[in-house]
Amino acid sequence: MMVVASTKSGVTTLQELVDKMKSGEAVDYASAGPATPMDLAGAWLARLSGGTAVQGIQYRGSAPALSDVVAGVLDYGFSPASLLMPHVREGTLVPLASATAERQRDLPDMPTMAEAGLPEFMSLNWDFWTALFAPPGTPDEVVIRVSEAVTAALNDPAVQERVASLGGKMIFVGTPPDHGPQTIDGEVAAWKQPLTEMGFIQ
Repeated sequence: MMVVASTKSGVTTLQELVDKMKSGEAVDYASAGPATPMDLAGAWLARLSGGTAVQGIQYRGSAPALSDVVAGVLDYGFSPASLLMPHVREGTLVPLASATAERQRDLPDMPTMAEAGLPEFMSLNWDFWTALFAPPGTPDEVVIRVSEAVTAALNDPAVQERVASLGGKMIFVGTPPDHGPQTIDGEVAAWKQPLTEMGFIQ
């Protein structure tokens, strides 16, 4: 996940964006839809900045949302690096920071959120993760066999390199059958209070 600004916003660093929001100036961010990761990240940054005139503009998907950031209709937006890299390379979006623990391989000069002065942004997990589910009652040996096969496929160097070329980083957790529910329960617990504070849930 990265945060980018419109080239027409006058913003070139994360601190400049935060200062703009703190000043009370009207700032609009792109959202791919209510409660999407793009929406949550934009709202979380707005909350941490203390901006009083920041609002998310809802779109049906990230493509039209990012198009309006490129066009200068909106000031900033978040999205996976794989969607933003082409625009950054073309100079149509300004990269501000990466919501990751480490810098992006293909953008070594772009700081992480922590390096850019907003470590509290990373109190939430912004990594995109995917889970593979099986029907209730599936034998443990079947779950383990499938897990091992998926692990082998995702550890393939060609797969790893392809993901890296898109600005991503593959982190696969080979798990026992009970790890999935534990992971989901942990995410729900971590996000409940921030989502309440931002008004997404009551």
